Amino acid sequence: MREPWFWQDEGVVARGVRWVLWPFSVLYQSAFRFRSRVSTPKTFHQCVVVCVGNISVGGVGKTPFSLMLYPILKELGYNPAFATRGYGGHLTGPVQVDLNAHTASDVGDEPLLLAACAPTFVAANRSKGIKLAERSGHDAVIVDDGFQNPTFQKDVSILLLDKRSVDQSAATLPAGFLREPLSGAAQRADMTVLMNGAQTEEPIHRPAEDFQFRASTVTSMTGDAKRVFGFCAIANPDRFRHMLEDVGFDVCGFTPFPDHHPFTSFELEALHAEAKRQNASLITTQKDQSRLGTMIDDSVLILPITTQLDDRARFQSVLKTLMDKAHKSKRGGARP
Repeated sequence: MREPWFWQDEGVVARGVRWVLWPFSVLYQSAFRFRSRVSTPKTFHQCVVVCVGNISVGGVGKTPFSLMLYPILKELGYNPAFATRGYGGHLTGPVQVDLNAHTASDVGDEPLLLAACAPTFVAANRSKGIKLAERSGHDAVIVDDGFQNPTFQKDVSILLLDKRSVDQSAATLPAGFLREPLSGAAQRADMTVLMNGAQTEEPIHRPAEDFQFRASTVTSMTGDAKRVFGFCAIANPDRFRHMLEDVGFDVCGFTPFPDHHPFTSFELEALHAEAKRQNASLITTQKDQSRLGTMIDDSVLILPITTQLDDRARFQSVLKTLMDKAHKSKRGGARP
């Protein structure tokens, strides 16, 4: 899917379309609040549920952030796993991802990335995925996305915000790209993280600024003026293109596809032909690599992406306090 053109266009026509859709945004938010009130969230007594979410449609970097979170929880003495919906896959689960048996068409592309790091459980019903992880002996479960899902209890909620998410004038669906207003989301978050240079005039997280952090999406690869032709099927393709340019690649062309696009061999052949015509190498993301599978070979460059916290020590300290508090409430005692 692609974002509607009028979400961020500041022209007269775009503003008019947003104005026409505004009543539907009000209805959308009313439905969201009603669902939250009538839902009884599933609780878990053997594991601490850590939810990594955002408030905008599209990518903010939840999966790289979740991958960064895993070793931190290991350092804190937990045995974590991942739980996700598995968007783009046909398996409804609950099922543990098997890299030797499952493909992106089975479980989605992001679960394959997560499963390369740690045990990952996929379920259309997130509670069932968390429960399977709990039964498998994991005392902490990182839920990639699901911040707006009221059907399961979050013990620690981490809200990621990019530059457009902190725009107080942005509208909610369908008139805009927000899933919910920032004000309400910040009240439910235990920690907020400003991603990739997002700025605010005052701390978003109340009551304490100590629970607000900054992080960036980075890569270890350097371009060294290498000529490349980029392509991707992610929610924010411009961020990928800008990263290629920032690390020194000579980007001679770029083709974005809709998020989670199922590539065909014909499309890949066309990309190879265009790159060859321009005397360039093809380059894409790790997420797209997991979706393409055996369709690509070593001639296609993969840009490794990780998340880097500005203050990892402070983040780990706050997270430990929140995790231990949740663990104590479930088990009736502090961690040894």
